[in-house]
Amino acid sequence: MAKKPVATKNHLPRAYAELLSSVGVFMQYWGFKEVHGQVWVCIYLAEEPIDAAHIIGQLKLSKAAISLAIKDLLEYKVIHELEKTKPSTRRYVSNPDLADVIFNVLRFREKQMLNVVVSASKAFLDCNKEEMSKIHVSREKLKQLKEMSEGAQLILEQILKQDDVDIVQFLNLLQPSF
Repeated sequence: MAKKPVATKNHLPRAYAELLSSVGVFMQYWGFKEVHGQVWVCIYLAEEPIDAAHIIGQLKLSKAAISLAIKDLLEYKVIHELEKTKPSTRRYVSNPDLADVIFNVLRFREKQMLNVVVSASKAFLDCNKEEMSKIHVSREKLKQLKEMSEGAQLILEQILKQDDVDIVQFLNLLQPSF
């Protein structure tokens, strides 16, 4: 895959601009928007809690884009909003618990997507055999797909039930062994 050109943010050190861009691209790969990764990096690397105006100033993006990204990051519990110190000034910090961040994304996004796949598989299985035959779809493979998806649901449920997760051990489980 070709490396995406770094959007120049002349007011920032080049290395920081490249980091913002690369984390943004990484987050985009995982189904978020690039701005989500950039906003998260600003918040995560900040020496102290920061507000939206600070993020807007660093990223040179619109208030609307930053506000929507913050809203989404709060929903997934990737960042936290602190108590207001001044009227209408909200400040943010990143969630320090990486396992919590990953599990919230799995819980709120991947779990929902798996539910849709299972439902769609079940609905397609309700079609008659002739309809499937006309479009050259194997009913047996469709059943296998549904079963794989249901299996993934069960595995995800077991993972999400864990109270105390060692994130390194969890990530090692995801690595293929050769």
